[in-house]
Amino acid sequence: QGAAWCEPHAEHLKIAPRLPIAMVGELIRGARLVISNGGDTMLQALACKRPCVAVPIAGDQAYRIKRCVRGGLVARARLDAADLERVALRMLEAGGARAPLDENAGNPGSPAGTNGIDAGLAAIEKLARLDVLEAQRPARLGRDVAGAQAGAAPHMDFSAISAPRFLFLPVSGPHGMGEYARTIQIAQAAAARWPKAQIHFALSREAPYVIDAAFACTLLPSSPTFHTPEVIALIEEMRPHVVIFDNAGRTAQLRAAQRIGARVVYVSARARQRRRAFRLRWMSLIDEYWLAYPELLAGPLNALEKFKLRWMGRPLLRYLDVM
Repeated sequence: QGAAWCEPHAEHLKIAPRLPIAMVGELIRGARLVISNGGDTMLQALACKRPCVAVPIAGDQAYRIKRCVRGGLVARARLDAADLERVALRMLEAGGARAPLDENAGNPGSPAGTNGIDAGLAAIEKLARLDVLEAQRPARLGRDVAGAQAGAAPHMDFSAISAPRFLFLPVSGPHGMGEYARTIQIAQAAAARWPKAQIHFALSREAPYVIDAAFACTLLPSSPTFHTPEVIALIEEMRPHVVIFDNAGRTAQLRAAQRIGARVVYVSARARQRRRAFRLRWMSLIDEYWLAYPELLAGPLNALEKFKLRWMGRPLLRYLDVM
């Protein structure tokens, strides 16, 4: 918003340029105190077990912060410099907050957080049937060797095990980076587990972060949600085993993924996107629906959502907890 906005007004204030997601994570891990909004950054602070002051700056964040305050996980402040200073100094003088989402954090009986990365990878493995193929590998290898010894042509094909194809479609634009931060962590974990995996992102050119050069990327003028022809062409060309939409997507894009035999994961962190995920036509196109927060923050299913899930029998619902 202009040079004047970016000029430091205090001697010890440092304003960083765009940073890689991994560096942002390291800064959070090393911070004495994190001041964030009530979105994904707050959850990252909790995952890194850092004291956090949270300020709601969007309509869906006030409820989330209220739930965290009630659980003793964060302190709340108003979007006001004086109040932010007061709350932050109080926390620093008190030696910071208890470790968020630890076993001893929050009120007695508060649910313990689990690593959503682990749950996500296990789900991806089953969706791509990598667990089934890997289990069949020794038996198939034995049959193929025996066939080759008998003169039959070998037909071993384990490419799906060693090189699964994943396409990530996080919403992206000139503001915010929570969706990319979440999907890049999943992608990095997938690459560590399957080193030969083909991982591709579609992102906006307006994205306010440094894009991880380790993964192939298709840059679009704006968020993938608004570029259905390009996204469909990418799906048909890449033919991924699993497509992961994060707060993004159109019905035609989901249908294109289903049409080529891909399994579809839809991730949402916003109430509006949750309503979309529970539309019947979307439910028929989604294999798994991941709520990007623990149930403590995302809220339990309401009666209508439970009824739709029982009636449709899909998608499989997961709360991702801490990532």
